[in-house]
Amino acid sequence: MAINKKYSYKDFTDKDLTSLPASDFNNSEIVGSCFYQQKAPNTQVFPTGITGVTFRKCNLDNVLIPPGNTVDGGCHRKIKIHNDLEDWIVDDLGKPIKPVNPSTFNNLGLSIDPKDIQLTKDTISATEKKREANQQADIDAVKALGGGIAERLGVK
Repeated sequence: MAINKKYSYKDFTDKDLTSLPASDFNNSEIVGSCFYQQKAPNTQVFPTGITGVTFRKCNLDNVLIPPGNTVDGGCHRKIKIHNDLEDWIVDDLGKPIKPVNPSTFNNLGLSIDPKDIQLTKDTISATEKKREANQQADIDAVKALGGGIAERLGVK
């Protein structure tokens, strides 16, 4: 199958390609491109009627891939921002499964259990809030050392 040079190795983040002719895509291989959509899972990006397309090593997060096409490698996850203002991988019903970056949650001591997502929408992301709290705790600890250490370090 021929590599589709027009759509390979390019960034189409949040682009809507539905108005293009399906023939631009049909029976070709698209390699290494990003079609990520921030709007919502299962966003239609490609024209109706594309078929025989192999997406190899592409970012297809939140992109609806019509039947008759293949995803080979890359990523093809459903992602949604929840009340904690963090990106979560979701199931077909939009229910959170796990954070997109669980290591960040773990490093900050935050729960990665979806049941712990707050019920109301926050104004600052959970990870940012925890980072700020940790930074303030560090400042308070330096101040508590006394002896002019805080002043020498420029901590206010």
